[in-house]
Amino acid sequence: MVDCLLGLERDASHPYVARTPGVCGGEPVVAGTAVAVEAIAEYFFAGKEIWEVQRDYPHLTQDEILDALHFVLDRRNGEDSSLTAGEVCSGSATARDQAWAKPPASSSVG
Repeated sequence: MVDCLLGLERDASHPYVARTPGVCGGEPVVAGTAVAVEAIAEYFFAGKEIWEVQRDYPHLTQDEILDALHFVLDRRNGEDSSLTAGEVCSGSATARDQAWAKPPASSSVG
């Protein structure tokens, strides 16, 4: 879907991901922000948890973060993103995603 006034391009199966000319060179970002979806995915590829992304980007919701990650994974797997909505992208997280969202019980700030 393309918003002709704003030049905003969105994929219905990834409602929190958008491409806007002039924002991050037109690369996919979390909608309404200048946070590149690749930057979010790099946290997970580095073994980080979702709460660590939220610590560094407190304005992002869990759904936005997970949708960004799923968008990148879909692209890297060469899948048509219109075929990969899933429960997480529609707003209901799976048990695994909910576990990611919880900080470790023994996290002490030193």
